[in-house]
Amino acid sequence: MSKTSEIHKISYYISIINLVFILVGCNKNEISSDFEETITNITGTNSYTIEKFEDESEVVVNIKDINTSLLDSSDFKQTALIILYDLHLELEDKEYNNFIIHFETKSDIYKLDYNLEKLIFSRATLAYNKEDYNKAINILSHGVKTFPSNPQFYTQRGYIYAINTDNYDSALFDFRKALEFESSKADNLRLMAMTFIRSGNLDSAYKYLKKSNKLNPNDAATNQELGLYFYKTSNIDSSKYHLEKSLDIDPKNNDLYLVLGNIELERGELNSAKNYTEKYINKTNDLYTGSYILGRILIELNDMESACKQLNISRNQGNIESDSLYQVYCN
Repeated sequence: MSKTSEIHKISYYISIINLVFILVGCNKNEISSDFEETITNITGTNSYTIEKFEDESEVVVNIKDINTSLLDSSDFKQTALIILYDLHLELEDKEYNNFIIHFETKSDIYKLDYNLEKLIFSRATLAYNKEDYNKAINILSHGVKTFPSNPQFYTQRGYIYAINTDNYDSALFDFRKALEFESSKADNLRLMAMTFIRSGNLDSAYKYLKKSNKLNPNDAATNQELGLYFYKTSNIDSSKYHLEKSLDIDPKNNDLYLVLGNIELERGELNSAKNYTEKYINKTNDLYTGSYILGRILIELNDMESACKQLNISRNQGNIESDSLYQVYCN
């Protein structure tokens, strides 16, 4: 989403006496020094007001004297999320549901607003994108507690448990909870299957994959998981079928070109393996892995000159396996 669609620019000048610290309708002792420090550190100003409108369940933060370079940077929305979520924690017992922030320059106000569900989820997403997985889990847990009937918080927390922390029992618990609210949703069935695959329970994985695929046979992610399942169970032809179907549905999933290249190499379909791997390299410029796999394929094709060229490219990226093959075939 573009910055202009996220920021509603109000083009009028507001004349406000520029006080160092004002809390409108909010007792100062409700706001901790940590929160005050958060605003100062990430905005570069300690000039702000907080207005509470209890009848409308709304809180408005006005940040004055904002550095205009912040508004021009990608950190603008992140700054707003951090401030508003921390403010929600400060005032949690007051049950405010709408959080608005104004960044004031000399002539304009820039506005972002969130309802509480969106605020919590967006703040968790920000933590996840920064690879702070424990913080993301904690924020989503807060979402579960605050909105226990919203399955989105369970699903996203379960995903982090499964993919980023290998906590499969907690992941399965969350996906099952999500299914209580969306019993026919293919995504949660697929995510349960994905978790079972990663934990080594392939029989249970296939059970849920069949259910997910029945509900949504043209889902790229479900076909990818089916492809991985069949690969792990040595059904290479079925694995190829579902991975190719996934790639047809979502051609931007570049990693599948490499997976299919490896599968075709195992099947002895060397020209097809070469084509998939070359597509992977062209789309990702991953010379470390891509050139190594392509070098292996070219060795099988007995094109030693091209194989050594690819292995040399890969070993120059630090690939030890490529260097070992290069020493065997190219010296």
